[in-house]
Amino acid sequence: MRKILTVILLSTLLLHSIQGQSQEDRTFNILYSRILQMRALITLGANDKAMELAKKTNSLAHWVNTPWIIRSFYQTYGSIAENQDLSTEEIATIYNEGLKVLKRIDKLEPNNEIKVKDIKEELGNMNVYLGQLYEKKSENEKAYEFYNTAIAEDDENSYAYRVMSTMLAKNGKVDEAIKLLEKGGSIILPRDKEKSARLFNLAGVKAVDARKYQESIDLFRKAIGIYSEEPVFYTNLGFSYGQLKFFQKQEEILINAYNYFRKKNKDKSANLAYNLEEYYISQESSEKALIYGRIAINEAPDSLIYRIKLGEYLQKIKKYDAAIDLYQSGTDYYMKKENKYSAANMINRKGLVYFEQGKNKEAIDAIYKAINLNPYKAVYYTNLAYIYNKQKDYGYAISALQSGINTLSISDKRSTAEMLYMQAGIFIEMNDYESALNSAMKALNNYKLRGDYYLRLGTIYEKLNKKDEAMKIYKLGVKTLQNSSIDIPEELQKKADGKEHNEENQKDAAELEKDK
Repeated sequence: MRKILTVILLSTLLLHSIQGQSQEDRTFNILYSRILQMRALITLGANDKAMELAKKTNSLAHWVNTPWIIRSFYQTYGSIAENQDLSTEEIATIYNEGLKVLKRIDKLEPNNEIKVKDIKEELGNMNVYLGQLYEKKSENEKAYEFYNTAIAEDDENSYAYRVMSTMLAKNGKVDEAIKLLEKGGSIILPRDKEKSARLFNLAGVKAVDARKYQESIDLFRKAIGIYSEEPVFYTNLGFSYGQLKFFQKQEEILINAYNYFRKKNKDKSANLAYNLEEYYISQESSEKALIYGRIAINEAPDSLIYRIKLGEYLQKIKKYDAAIDLYQSGTDYYMKKENKYSAANMINRKGLVYFEQGKNKEAIDAIYKAINLNPYKAVYYTNLAYIYNKQKDYGYAISALQSGINTLSISDKRSTAEMLYMQAGIFIEMNDYESALNSAMKALNNYKLRGDYYLRLGTIYEKLNKKDEAMKIYKLGVKTLQNSSIDIPEELQKKADGKEHNEENQKDAAELEKDK
């Protein structure tokens, strides 16, 4: 919430600072401030207000001659439209308007080499957004058409290669995806070694996904040969050797890379230490895992993920006191740095260690402290509710979730939905089906793309002997998820098809026949 308010304040300051500027600078700053406001409104869940502001600002974008700000505006405008009840073609109109504005600048600046290059890149990006729009709607041919146009507009646009390759791989065309990335990497290489190497690395990742480990090794080595300053290239290379059971080679690559970066960049060497920790965990070498876990934290003390990884491992091997000490030292460190959100994370995790030890009072006290430091983290409320529920303190569990729902209902509808879903489950355990129905309906109203939400609501209707309403919900769930290209849970599909009911009838008939 603080970040959102900061964005709004910055955009307001921008508007107040435009006096005395040229017309072009003034228009640019107004547009930039409006983009910041639109994004803040999206984060706050005020999508209708964001759309209203986007429509009001649209004409302004036609008077700006800076390619990236035009792309940024239409990208934001388009993403707002995608959350509205608009057709694909209506949304596409917005991105196409962005293309027209960019092409207008192209005609104004035919001899400006730098601006022409920027315009080409942003034209490519706008075509990628159109491709992604059609890909989401499973209109693959149109998506491919726009991705190809993006590359034709700017054959050095690494974003276009990445997105198109992902779609190819998702549709089973892994070899084509790898070839496309290699082609992009080769084209980009003369101008930008880092971007080129990242495309070769991504090609290696696609090869790993297809279990072509030897091919991936060649691609990762090529990425390192082009640009040696990215730790993830080495970890990916080591991983491929590990998949081929060459564990000694994997260890050698990670240690050599760690030693290489230790002399140059502590943040990057910490990343390698973290990966060595993971490697030794996989090899069940706890002593070395703990050594490198602590090295990662010492070299990058601000990193939350390194502390979490080590703490979770200590918990796994049942070194609870060491885990609590680690989380406490992390809490102290982050509080000194005035990073109360990371400190809250540490305190919450300390609470989970207490819970695993059976120290429920200490666990509850710790998680309440985490909530006081950061009341906008849904998982703290669900953790608290889970502990209360395990103790069969249902009232406290419901109350904990309701507190989270009240706090997050405006800023985070998805997390609110998850808490309402959990609340409905607790009401079911209490046999309070009317209250469960109310919570389950609210969960679905907040977020409609989770199959288990439909299942829970339908199940409650069944408990209330409202079979028709239950069937409507099951069918609505299947239809909604199908339209959004989301996997449908098998149980939901069976319920919607009536198969589960038929199976029960067949089972009953078989039992009757057996009794005869």
